Amino acid sequence: MTLYGFVASLLILFAIATNSMMHKQTLTQKTQISYEGFMRVSRDVQGQIEKHNYKTAKRASKKTPKPDPEKDNKDKKKIPPTPPSSLRGEKQQEREERNKKSKERFPACSRLNLYPLIKKKPQENKELLHIFERLIQTLYENSTFYPKKEKNFAKKMALSICHAAHEQLIEEKNPLHKKRLEKLFLSSSSMQQIYYKMLKGSLHYDFEKEIGYPSLLDYIKIEEGKESKICLSCAPYEVLSYLFSPSVAQTIIAKREKSKNPLTEEEIKTIVFNNRQSPTYANLFKVVQTSCKSQKKYPITFIAEDTEAGIKVHKRLNLPK
Repeated sequence: MTLYGFVASLLILFAIATNSMMHKQTLTQKTQISYEGFMRVSRDVQGQIEKHNYKTAKRASKKTPKPDPEKDNKDKKKIPPTPPSSLRGEKQQEREERNKKSKERFPACSRLNLYPLIKKKPQENKELLHIFERLIQTLYENSTFYPKKEKNFAKKMALSICHAAHEQLIEEKNPLHKKRLEKLFLSSSSMQQIYYKMLKGSLHYDFEKEIGYPSLLDYIKIEEGKESKICLSCAPYEVLSYLFSPSVAQTIIAKREKSKNPLTEEEIKTIVFNNRQSPTYANLFKVVQTSCKSQKKYPITFIAEDTEAGIKVHKRLNLPK
């Protein structure tokens, strides 16, 4: 090999090595620019989402009434001071704690509205009447006062409550409120005694462990002029059990906990169809709904772009408006 050939080979090797190094450096720079651009775009999209959530929370806070200290002071003057908790007894304290927990566990949207049943004859709304019967049977059939030997007792109790409510609340034009249900007079004394026990509920209650029995007022309501439906996204295990069956209730709750969005009507129907023990209703979704207004979410698309890196991100989320 001559000297010129050796020098030429060295130059070729140097050129190849330099080209390889330059190529790697260019790729590194492009990767760095793309990564930095992606991070900027991601932060921009996240900022848009946070702004949307802040505006939604701000609108919701404006709807809630602000406390009036002057009015609260007047109300406090009217109400006589309550005796110390030690004097009221442990049972009273436990009942107050239970009432607080029931409001949290049984929201208004998960309660059965009896107004359509008491406004007219209950037989005109057979679907809702049948659900009310199942409510009574599911919640109280294991209690000591429930007459298991008597046929169709749940139906008799449901009709008796509806007829009494119609006569004493609708015809007498009394204000419709949940507390008025406590003062209903049923057709027979035996029914009346059982009805009071259902309203009162036991001190200790656990539906799944079959301990005690609940207060009926935690599961029903009377709302005039509203076609309020039972919200399946907020309904507890007991409500889902009397609407469908215990196995369907467990399936719905399990899927509800895994999914970020409320279950759709088709998903609910599929669960019910796959469970043979669950009763079938022709017009079930006239009484229930998959979610309430507070849980309704809408698809919203957030877009961010970085011209330097040439990256554009579209993020579609289901969020409340």
